[in-house]
Amino acid sequence: MTIPQLIRQIKNHWLLIITLPSLIASFIFFLTRNEICEYNPNAVIYTGLTSVRTLESGQNDQIDYFTINNSFDNILTIVKSRSTLEEVGIRLLAAHLMLRQPNPAVANNHTIKHLQTVLPESVRNQIVNFSSPERTVENICRYSEMPGNIISEKLLNVNDEPYNAKGIRAKLTAIREGTSDMVRLNYLSTDPAVAKQTLELINLVFRRRYQELKMSETRTDIENLHELNNSKNGVSAKNLFQNWINSTSVQVLDAPKLADQPESSNRILLTVIGFTVGFIFSIGFSIGKTYFNKRIKNPKRAEHLTGLRFTGALPHFKDDLKQFPWGAIEHQTINQCISKLKKWSNQQTHLVVIASSREGEGKSFFTKKLVRQLNQYGIRSIIKSVEDFQLKQHYEFAGEFDEDDELISAFDKYQYAFVEIPALLLETIPTEITKKAAFTLWVCDAARTWTTADRYVLTSYQENTLTPIGLILNRMALDDIEVITGEFKNLKPSFLQKAN
Repeated sequence: MTIPQLIRQIKNHWLLIITLPSLIASFIFFLTRNEICEYNPNAVIYTGLTSVRTLESGQNDQIDYFTINNSFDNILTIVKSRSTLEEVGIRLLAAHLMLRQPNPAVANNHTIKHLQTVLPESVRNQIVNFSSPERTVENICRYSEMPGNIISEKLLNVNDEPYNAKGIRAKLTAIREGTSDMVRLNYLSTDPAVAKQTLELINLVFRRRYQELKMSETRTDIENLHELNNSKNGVSAKNLFQNWINSTSVQVLDAPKLADQPESSNRILLTVIGFTVGFIFSIGFSIGKTYFNKRIKNPKRAEHLTGLRFTGALPHFKDDLKQFPWGAIEHQTINQCISKLKKWSNQQTHLVVIASSREGEGKSFFTKKLVRQLNQYGIRSIIKSVEDFQLKQHYEFAGEFDEDDELISAFDKYQYAFVEIPALLLETIPTEITKKAAFTLWVCDAARTWTTADRYVLTSYQENTLTPIGLILNRMALDDIEVITGEFKNLKPSFLQKAN
């Protein structure tokens, strides 16, 4: 398919190509009208691991990167551990339950209303201690251990809730910043206050637990100091002191802030993708419709279906393309047919049968135009009816000419006599005519399909004649007729001219 043909296909299906992508894009835009905005604040923690190890190892010693990476893995594991995040969820719940009225810095209205809907006031009164956040945390822990309690069933064990450890882990990102001492934490939430407060609580709980673990390691070393200090593998007081420094070196470098803008919405991107997919699909449909069309369509396909040699064609005339040079195209295609006739002819008068399998294929239309053009070239030709042939009556002249028309009045002999026989699916083959024919022109409508019945009747006709049969395609589409005429260069300014 050439570029001009592709552009004509697009023009033929322009309504689909515009409508389908627009509908898909509009549908996606409508479905995402209530898209939930998410906020993603961050915090940066300074660990001091690389710096301390560098100072400890000295300038001439190789830094133990394996130990440093292992230490960072331990930090990330503590941050995302179940116990850390469970405590974070409980402390976050305590902070929300202690609100006497909505506070945008702690939780938005949607979060508080949802909490009030899930948790009865009676349970809240049992748990909350407005004078002590720690007492409230302890009360939640104690209450959540009771069998069948509502806090665990409706809040702490539900993944979609902001208090659930698995839900927090799914929305939490903790990564080391390159090869630095920094660990960056990001948390995603539809409530900007919840996102900020969750990061603050993660920092708080993590630092405390990390310090507890490091102090526990140091305490163990001190207890064994006297036994190991003089041994080959003993631990020096300097190293013990350094371990203590490590245990207290984790600090919050950048505290989380309340995000004022949500993450970029995917709504526009999804809409553009939907429009693009719809556009590609509609273009593919218009091209596929051409390739998978089962109509006779063009000479190559027609020869494959019928087994006949292509001889000539007529275009499918369209009133909406009046500026198109139909006359020139018709003249060119009929000339091709005339060239084939000359190749099959000699100096004698030739009887040419015009046949088709069905009615309405355009036999008369094509024959009149062919005979007229033959006569204009000085090739004496007439149209003869079946009845005239059988009864040996007078001839009928082609087109709308009278017998004294100047184009044929000088002809006393004819080189071609064309006889149009009835559609062979409706009538029997007139063998008395076909046996005398020099050759046959078989007319097919290119806009229809070729059926088994067509094949059978053509086979039957071929069995009754030994002379050549040429294939004429009527009503060929512009895209297909270009194959035999070349691209149309002599057009008036139009869409089709731009295509070329």
